[in-house]
Amino acid sequence: MLKRRSLFRPRHPQSVQAYLRRTVLNLVRDEARRLARRPALVDIGEDLPSDQIGPLEITFGHELRARYQEALRTLRPKDQRLIVASIEREHHVNEVARICGLRSPAAARMAVTRACNRLVQKLSGLK
Repeated sequence: MLKRRSLFRPRHPQSVQAYLRRTVLNLVRDEARRLARRPALVDIGEDLPSDQIGPLEITFGHELRARYQEALRTLRPKDQRLIVASIEREHHVNEVARICGLRSPAAARMAVTRACNRLVQKLSGLK
């Protein structure tokens, strides 16, 4: 830590304190550089989710998409248009209102909510 202390010559009363402060600062910088070059290893464990999609997720995704499409087909055409415009095409409620012939964005928002509720019921097998 104080490899060069034999070369140190105090010139004023605060010299020792300044020398020690500089030594500590240099040690901190050295450690920061070392960690930047080779970060510490961290055990991530088995329970952390991956950002990669695995075969199981792909299969479930296909199955869920098929169930969604089947449930969507069982809804009224107006509900289908509302859901497709709002969810799949991500149109703003103003645009959904225009596309679906509704009076206002508030009416579109309510209609989309109701259509989504009917879709959820179909997906859940409740009706």
